Parts: sequence; structure tokens; C-alpha cells
Amino acid sequence: MKKQNLVILIAAAVAVVGLVVLIPTLTGDDEQVEAVASQDTSGTNAPPIDPDAEMPAEHPDISEGAEGGAAAGPTVEEVVADAEETYNADPKNIDAVLNLGAVYIQASRLDDSAAKYEEALALEADNDEALAGLAMVKLSQGEVDAAKSDLEQLVEAQPESQVGYYNLAIVNFSSDDREAAQASWQKAVDIDANSEIGLLSAEFVKMMEGSADSASPHGATSEQAPADAK
Repeated sequence: MKKQNLVILIAAAVAVVGLVVLIPTLTGDDEQVEAVASQDTSGTNAPPIDPDAEMPAEHPDISEGAEGGAAAGPTVEEVVADAEETYNADPKNIDAVLNLGAVYIQASRLDDSAAKYEEALALEADNDEALAGLAMVKLSQGEVDAAKSDLEQLVEAQPESQVGYYNLAIVNFSSDDREAAQASWQKAVDIDANSEIGLLSAEFVKMMEGSADSASPHGATSEQAPADAK
């Protein structure tokens, strides 16, 4: 799985369920992990998020507006344009197809996203990224049970699918089934603890276990520098 696909897939998952997710980003030659707040889901049929709801004690600190913060990244429109340009240059490149499918979720273009994932499956039957992406489309449409069922079938058929377990954890967490979410993230870690998904999943496992350094994924305070994800 290419890094760009992973980053966009996770960002799309954030947009779907309104979670705070850790994603690997590139700063020069260094890979870092930073907290990314959820995208606005008002244009989708995603399950409603109560802005006044009390956050759980272990939820990451996502304080905004801190001085000296990282510069804003590209807009959704810019990401879409870049992904479409890459896809148009080689429509048979499955990485480009998958990337565009994930970007379309981020842009709330759910029908377009589903079409791209189906296109990816036409190129490579049983591609786990495409199947996991289709489940995220269903989740964003409020079809939580269908998304969960699809992902459970995916990991049963492909027990080494990290993205399958990672997305299943997101679905379970969005349903407030934290025990199942933690178990799925742990499975993703067990498959490959050193991959990007494995590192991300390990952060969530630590957070949900309530370890001393997981009140914020960055450590004791939200103002600390991001941890090195290498």
C-alpha cells in the first residue's frame, strides 16, 4: 500500500465518523505522526455528531488555534484535483484508482467513491483496500450494520488485511463498541506492528488502555512536538 493511499484512506475515515485519527505525514525527509481533527460531515448521511457531547476521558486533546502550529495542509478541492490528475494520467493504475476513491469520500462524493472502488475491484478482484473503502462509503451513508458486516466478511476471508481490521475498529468505535474496536486495532498491530497502519493502531490501543502517556497521543500535553513514527 502506498503512503498516499494510506493517508487519504485514514483521512476519509476521519471524515466519515468524526473521530480524531493519527496519520503519518511527511515533513522534509522525516515521517511524523500528527493529530488530525475530523472533517465536516454535514454534507453526508453520516451518523450525527453532537458537538456538545462530553468527550471520553481518553479522547485525544484536539485543541485548535495553538500558536506555532503546523501550516495548514492542502484543501479538499486541491487534493481531489491532484488525485484526479494522477488517475487521468493512468486510469488502469490501481493505486491511482484506490486513491481517488478514498479522496472522493473525503470530499463527500460518495457515489463517485463507490464507483472508483468498484473500478478497482474490476482491475483486481478481492482487493482489500477497495472492499474496505466500500465499507467506509456505507458507513458515511449511515449504513453502520452493513459496513460492519462487510468488514467482518473481509477479515474472515483475508485474515491478514490490516486495513480491514483498522476500518472495522473505526466502525466499532463509531458504534461505541470500544472493546471490539480495541480488539480490531490490536489485530492490526499483530499483523505488522511496524507498518504505518500497525503504528497507528498501536496508538489507539494505548489510548484505549488508558496508559499514562495516552491522554493525548502526543504525550502529556497537546503542545508537545509530534512523535517520530519511524
